[in-house]
Amino acid sequence: MDSRPERGLQAAPGVRLVFAYDAGGIRLVARQPGPRPSLPSDDPGGEPPETAIAADLHTPQGVPTFRRVVRDAIPDSVEVFHPDRTFRVPEPRASGAFAVLLPDDGRASEVVLVAGARGVPGSFRFAPPPGARAGAREIARFPLREETHGDR
Repeated sequence: MDSRPERGLQAAPGVRLVFAYDAGGIRLVARQPGPRPSLPSDDPGGEPPETAIAADLHTPQGVPTFRRVVRDAIPDSVEVFHPDRTFRVPEPRASGAFAVLLPDDGRASEVVLVAGARGVPGSFRFAPPPGARAGAREIARFPLREETHGDR
C-alpha cells in the first residue's frame, strides 16, 4: 500500500494573471488557467524585495493567504544593444506587461499588488510616494474570479 498523498490533492489548480501597465495605470488584462503552482508561497507578511511587486491573494476579510513575488516586474531601466557591448540605461519603459502564477485558492477573493520600495518607477502615476512604508505601497486590487477587470 502506498502511503504518499495523492498528487491531485497537493495543490490547488493554478491561475495565470497577466497585468499591463502604462502611464494611465495598471490593469488586469487576462486570467488564464495555469498549471498547479510548483513553488510554495513567498512570505505574505514580509517586505517585498526592493525592486519587486508582490501579488497577494486575500480572503473577503482581507487576510492574505498566498504571496508570489515578481522581481523587476516594472523595470526602471532598458537594455541597449550595441555591436561591441550591451548595457542598461536608467530609463523606465513607458508601458509593458508581466504575468504571475497563483493557486486558484477557493478562500481568496482578491489579488492585491504591493510594490517593493523601488518596485514602481516614480514616473508612473500609481507609484507609491518615496519612503512609503510597506502597508502604504498597495498599487492595485482586483477581484480574483470576476470577469470584470479592475483598474487603478
